[in-house]
Amino acid sequence: MTAHPISNNTRSQSRARSGPNARARDRHCGAVLLESVIAIVVFSFGLLAIVGLQAKAITTLAHDELQTRALDLAQDYLDIVQISVARTGGVVTISGLTKSLDKFSYNSTKTSDCNYSGGFTKSTDTTFSDALRNTWLTNYTSSLPGASDSTAQVTIDTTNSLVTVRLCWKTPKDNQNQITTRTAYVY
Repeated sequence: MTAHPISNNTRSQSRARSGPNARARDRHCGAVLLESVIAIVVFSFGLLAIVGLQAKAITTLAHDELQTRALDLAQDYLDIVQISVARTGGVVTISGLTKSLDKFSYNSTKTSDCNYSGGFTKSTDTTFSDALRNTWLTNYTSSLPGASDSTAQVTIDTTNSLVTVRLCWKTPKDNQNQITTRTAYVY
């Protein structure tokens, strides 16, 4: 009797699965699985690092935007002073300048770090610059976190025609006040 061809194939396949080569094949499959798991773990750590860097970049960008806004606000006040000082015939006169600059002083008394008092110096004449400086103060307090009427200071050195704007602000995540200072000579 001859063996049936189908049954011979089945026997040879079954020997091939259970022979000495089968164990090597099984070990190789296990190594591939282990390598795949290690690759997934390494890739996951890489993704976590990228997400952490992105979060730090977003925080830094937000802080830089606030710093730029504070510098813009300080420059806005210096521009208000520059366009509002008393000039005679297009030329700034020292006596007119001193009188004119005094009214731009704001919170000239320092109570503590980033805590000032005194308000605007009262001017004897009401001009368009009074409205401008009040609008500026509203913009300052509404544009920066932690900004209030008592966290801004403008000092005037009338001897040198020097105006210094100091703005303090603080985000909820900041440990200390952020201070932005801008100084300009008035011509």
